[in-house]
Amino acid sequence: MILGTSLLGTNNIDTCLGEKILPPAPPSGAFDVRFLLPNEATKLT
Repeated sequence: MILGTSLLGTNNIDTCLGEKILPPAPPSGAFDVRFLLPNEATKLT
């Protein structure tokens, strides 16, 4: 698994970089890694 950032990335889903809408989380015990983008409700002040 490769995780990282691209200079071509945006704050949206970039299909040209292989990004796609996340499916529902897998069942408990399955390996799952996700980046969660902050939004106004989760930003620390």
